[in-house]
Amino acid sequence: MKSYTIADAHCDTISGLYREVSLYKNGGHLDICRMQKYKNWLQFFACWVDSSLSVGEQANLCDTIIDNYHSEIHKNAQHIAHTTNIGEIHSAWNDGKIAALLTLEGGGSIGSDIANIQRLYDKGVRLITLTWNHNNDIASGAGDKNPAYGLTAFGRQAVDEMNRLGIIVDVSHLSERGFWDLAEHTSGADRLPAHRIFVASHSNARAVCGHVRNLTDEQFLHMKSIGGVAGMNLCPLFVSTDCNSYGKKPDIDGIIAHIEHFIALGGEDNIGLGCDFDGIDYALSDLQGAEHMYRLLDRLATLGYSDAQIEKIAYKNFLRVVETVCG
Repeated sequence: MKSYTIADAHCDTISGLYREVSLYKNGGHLDICRMQKYKNWLQFFACWVDSSLSVGEQANLCDTIIDNYHSEIHKNAQHIAHTTNIGEIHSAWNDGKIAALLTLEGGGSIGSDIANIQRLYDKGVRLITLTWNHNNDIASGAGDKNPAYGLTAFGRQAVDEMNRLGIIVDVSHLSERGFWDLAEHTSGADRLPAHRIFVASHSNARAVCGHVRNLTDEQFLHMKSIGGVAGMNLCPLFVSTDCNSYGKKPDIDGIIAHIEHFIALGGEDNIGLGCDFDGIDYALSDLQGAEHMYRLLDRLATLGYSDAQIEKIAYKNFLRVVETVCG
């Protein structure tokens, strides 16, 4: 394990912290003790709240989760550091610490008030997933089968504000209509390269598993063209069409199929890890938590992937996005 550096672009671990779940050691998929087994680890910690709540309720619960996240980081400061840019990530690693980057999964708590994005930035948020599965004031979610809109007028303003501040835009859980509205909005010739980039923090290939949460080839190719990255999600329902319930779990080769599909599309620089630890009931049969991540990378090596390719997938591609967007 100590030979690998990992950047995982999505986990839901902190959404349980306000329920007295310890970040240091717990019975979920991920904790400090397990991340410490690796050479370096960058974890994107997502603040998720139920989008069926009112905007005010979402905002209040979001604040509670973020406050508890910072409290846990402070409590475990000898092991982990909150980071907001590439320099702070490398500083944490140089000090032998895990690097933590705070994210928001679903922009429902933002409501229609642009000032809330600055407020989240000031709290340390550096990536925002525009929607969860349901519609909000920013855009329509992947759970809407026939959305009446994609990216709203306010959503365009929100994306511009995220670009201005240096917050990564994330399209996991976004509807296809919202995706293409975003692609059009951010593709202008006057856009800075950093403002064209967006990611899918935890989404796989729809050609391999036809779940609406996965990316079509056309979506992935657009992301490739702008330097975006798709994080491979370990949720069985997003890995294999044979898995119609959480009870039947695919194995590591199931996620390898998604990686190889994107590689065949020329996406070596556009694939990363977005495990969705603690946001799913089960992961893969042979990859049940952070302690097993080395098995995926070892498997890539046995399939003939070079060290350089494995490093890109393991951490370098997402690290590039952080450096480009957040500084």
